[in-house]
Amino acid sequence: MAALRPTRGRFILLGLIAFIFLFVAGRSGFYAQFQLWQEGRRLQKDIEMEQKKKLWLKKEVDNLTHDRQYIEREARKEHGLGEPDEIIVKIRE
Repeated sequence: MAALRPTRGRFILLGLIAFIFLFVAGRSGFYAQFQLWQEGRRLQKDIEMEQKKKLWLKKEVDNLTHDRQYIEREARKEHGLGEPDEIIVKIRE
């Protein structure tokens, strides 16, 4: 019966095991919460990047539908065209 008698050391050990299980391990433990926090930060950065990309695309659409000089410049760049008094020189690497 002496082995079943509660001692201070056993209470401390039991408390330590409970602490580890409840606060460190498991779905709501510190490590899981830290991983969720990191995932949230990564997703927030992704959202910000996509918002910047969306803004750039809206500007690009606006330029390509309303800005004649921009359209000409992009067409010349894409097709290798020049102004009537220009000479286009293509350099191969």
